[in-house]
Order: sequence, then structure tokens, then C-alpha cells
Amino acid sequence: LLAQLSLRLMEQLSEDVQDGRTKRSDGTYLAGGELFRVYLLRACQAMFAMRMDSYGISDPSTHQQPAQDTDTEGPPAQSTPPSTFNSSVSQGPGHLRFLGELYCVGELPARTAHECVCALLSDIKGVEDACTLLSVVGKTFDAHVASGAGAGVERQRKHVDAYFARIQALVGGQGSQKGM
Repeated sequence: LLAQLSLRLMEQLSEDVQDGRTKRSDGTYLAGGELFRVYLLRACQAMFAMRMDSYGISDPSTHQQPAQDTDTEGPPAQSTPPSTFNSSVSQGPGHLRFLGELYCVGELPARTAHECVCALLSDIKGVEDACTLLSVVGKTFDAHVASGAGAGVERQRKHVDAYFARIQALVGGQGSQKGM
């Protein structure tokens, strides 16, 4: 529901909304829904990185800027007060569901969704969160594979199979843990 609201905001936000700091590569400023999308993805990225840091998992892909055609001036991506991020760490499953919903409505690139799952599966501490994320994006992943949509269908099928193999390897005989 929140991802659908975000999508609607992106579609209906006036082009008059600008911040004067975030530019496209051609030098023009982002405005309206495009600007909202950049800020939303940056906030999601920062919260995900904070979640990973809370586990002690350091993955270089979680600390990169979102793949956008923009140059930025002004405050860094983490302009939200740290107290907000600390509370988001404790609300991680909700944040991960939101990331998954953004992917399902087409606002989070498939590559980013896959990178998030891979980063979470880099350590046993992230397995439960990876399961949460996969439970949201799984139907969409499966739909793309089943429909043959896109050139990377076989590659995506291998990714999903590898995720579950990695979960089995990390969890081993601990499959009865809460959330597994």
C-alpha cells in the first residue's frame, strides 16, 4: 500500500517541486516525481545500509549511490537525523517489505532487488531478512521467469535457485528457527 502511494506521488507530483541541488547529467535540475523517486531511493538505500551495519555486514554495493542519471550538490544522501535511522533498524522487516513492494510496482530496479538479497545472504545474520524480502518479491521474480519476460529469464532463475541454496547452506540444520 505504501509503495502504491509512493508510485502515485511520483506520478502526480508537480514539476514545480524542485530543490535546486539534484541535477541530471545534462545539467538540468530534477523536479516533481523524478526528484521524489531519487530521494525515496536514497532514503531506502541509507536505511538498508544501516540495517546491514547493525548486523556487522559490510557490503560495498550497499554503500553506493543509487543508479541514477544525476549529479548532486548539497547535503549527502543521509540527511535524515540518525535517530530516524536507529528506529528503522529495529523496524527492518517493515523496511524490507517496503523495498520489495517498490520492486513489485516497478520503482526499484530488479538489479537492486537482487543485490539486496545477495548482501543479506552474505552472512547468517541476514537470512531472516532475506526470507522477508524474498517473500515479497518472490511472486514477481517467479512471474518474470514463468512468462519469459526479458532477456535474463534463465539468469534470474539461476539467481533465485542460488538464493535458496545459499539459505540452505547458511541455515543448515537450523531450519526450525523463527521466520525460516
